[in-house]
Amino acid sequence: MSGDPGDKVEHLKMVQGVISRMAGNCAQVKTWTVSLVTAVFIFAGLSDKQTIMIGVAGFVPVLIFGAMDARYLHLERCYRSLYEAIASGQPVKPFDLDYRPYAGSVDSLGSTALSWSVCGFYGTLSISLVVLLAILAG
Repeated sequence: MSGDPGDKVEHLKMVQGVISRMAGNCAQVKTWTVSLVTAVFIFAGLSDKQTIMIGVAGFVPVLIFGAMDARYLHLERCYRSLYEAIASGQPVKPFDLDYRPYAGSVDSLGSTALSWSVCGFYGTLSISLVVLLAILAG
């Protein structure tokens, strides 16, 4: 990026804003997941007809929100790569927010889904749901 150093600072602020939103989205997705899985646990405990379907229903938010969380984390990493390119003075179009040229420098979406922050969180919830299913079945 050439030109006014103030433009570089503003560009970095824009990218940092995107990174902050992605991080906030990751946290919000985890909050929603915990809320919905907790509701499944409560419903299963209060239900006269404790069916396995109640426990299986708990896997729906885990799968959907786990995929969303992995996507947000992947995008956050892509934007961090863009941020680093701007900060290090690599040629970047002024005020460009296209992360795609930098996506190759970060882990794939699949690898991101297997990271400790995604797999560890959603894996723990999945194990809890398996325990709930075992209690409901037995």
